[in-house]
Amino acid sequence: MKRLLPLLLVGFLARSALADIIHLKDGTQVEGVIHRGDDGYTVTTAGGSVTAVPLENVDSIEIKPASTPEASMQRLGSLRRAVENLSDIDLIIQRYESFLTQNAGSPAATAAQKDLDQWQDRQAKGLVKVGTRWVTPQEQAEIQQRAGGVADELRQTMKQGRLKEAAAVLDQALADSPTNISLLYLRGVLMYREEQLPPARKAFEAVFAQAADHAPTINNLAVILWRQNAFIAALNDYDAAMLAAPVSREILDNVAEALNALPANERKGPVVAKVIRHFTEQDEELQKKMAVRGLTRWGATWVTAAEADRLAAQEKEIQTQLDQMSHQFDALQARINAIDQTISQDQLEIQQIQSTSYARSSTGQVVQLPLPQRYYDLGNEITSLQAERPTRVAQQDQLRRDAKVEQQKLPVAKYTGIQKIIDVDGMPVMGPPPPPPTTDPTSQPAVQ
Repeated sequence: MKRLLPLLLVGFLARSALADIIHLKDGTQVEGVIHRGDDGYTVTTAGGSVTAVPLENVDSIEIKPASTPEASMQRLGSLRRAVENLSDIDLIIQRYESFLTQNAGSPAATAAQKDLDQWQDRQAKGLVKVGTRWVTPQEQAEIQQRAGGVADELRQTMKQGRLKEAAAVLDQALADSPTNISLLYLRGVLMYREEQLPPARKAFEAVFAQAADHAPTINNLAVILWRQNAFIAALNDYDAAMLAAPVSREILDNVAEALNALPANERKGPVVAKVIRHFTEQDEELQKKMAVRGLTRWGATWVTAAEADRLAAQEKEIQTQLDQMSHQFDALQARINAIDQTISQDQLEIQQIQSTSYARSSTGQVVQLPLPQRYYDLGNEITSLQAERPTRVAQQDQLRRDAKVEQQKLPVAKYTGIQKIIDVDGMPVMGPPPPPPTTDPTSQPAVQ
């Protein structure tokens, strides 16, 4: 008898690894050995082919009882592999209990019962998963304490620029404590420094999954997204960072850089409007605080009030020069366009003169008549214009170089084009685990 299970019930999650058939919402089905993943299922058919099935496409799961001892042992092997990735011991026990129900009386049930006894023993002792090991809460606290000490040492090592040394220690520390947010943050910083953006983003996302309100992590994700040209997604993260840490100088300076560099075609929309509103509100507060220190905003950086006045005057003078250069450039471009148009018109007229300069003689032969002076005047004009054109183009190139020099005259640039991650000093500190329950001092050591 078929047994259909709804998707969102715990029983479904517990027994899904044992299913034989996935019924899809489009009316089709996939049959084989089913494994649950983060985003759905993989189904291995009898022929060995593997099909990925997204969770949203699944309508129901049909479980068939094992028909042979070999099949039940295969399913037990699948169950054992599946629970290796789980950290919820209650869910693991539920899956084993479901397996025993489905495979009662089989050799696999005997082996599964032994596994279940071991998991129930771990549950009774209050063991928790740290990395690949199941340990007591006391041992978990010790591991976290050691990881925190290692993270503090690594932070200093990385501040000294000893990245290669830090990388080796960090890899080992994460192997022992893979969910420690301090270590994960440092890994994100290390990967970013080495220009490995995808691994850096993955590490910061792992921190965010545990500490969604940690502003340095959100800022760093925004910086990476911007560098990956995901501008609106980056602005979304910057907005979240501003809300998580209001009036943060580092974050607001990054937002200033981002808004200045935002492509023109991305400047409209609710996300941009929201970021501008929050930036304006918070930057007013930040400017008040910085004014107490004698500093005022200059683009995405800060200078003294006197220096800001001097820079503004210099900027105005430079802008006047740039405007003049821009007019000269436009005039040169207009002259180049006129040259091109005149040459084209002259060439067309020459062709017309040539085409009408032929006639037949009294003997019937085609002869060319003398060309008019206009023909030669046009040729001379084309030659003169062709000689003039490279000169005008060269003058434009010189104006570009002069403008670049003029723009660099400001001793303090308003914008650098660089958004910065919050480095190792932004590392979050992992809090202690929940207090362990009272345990029998004569209990057995943790099962590894």
